[in-house]
Amino acid sequence: MAIDYDADIKIYASDISEKNLAAAIENAEEAGVDDCIEFKVSDFNDLILENNHGILISNPPYGERLSDDNEVKKMYRKLGNKFNSLDTWSKYYLTSFSEFEIYYNKKADRDRRLYNGRLEVKYYQYYGPRPPLKD
Repeated sequence: MAIDYDADIKIYASDISEKNLAAAIENAEEAGVDDCIEFKVSDFNDLILENNHGILISNPPYGERLSDDNEVKKMYRKLGNKFNSLDTWSKYYLTSFSEFEIYYNKKADRDRRLYNGRLEVKYYQYYGPRPPLKD
């Protein structure tokens, strides 16, 4: 797969963990795409999404190592409360938490079973409409 270095795109990457964000920056630098990504340490609750159309991709904690089930359920409820109203956005979530759709409070348009290492995960896909073509 080739990278189009001349494409006019804006990518915003955030994580609550400075360590995780540093790893993302290093990976972007290795791929040669760090110049089109704005990195920021931030909680998803603090995100302000100003565009009418966009794509949100998230790999939230699963509860496997980082926190207990109650914390994960609470976080997924907050994700749904924050992002379900973004009808013109496409949203994608990768998690092993089998009850994700229940706590996110929305059935995915599609889900795919994948593996993150040996851990079975699902990739939940919520499709928004294509943005209008620019003149």
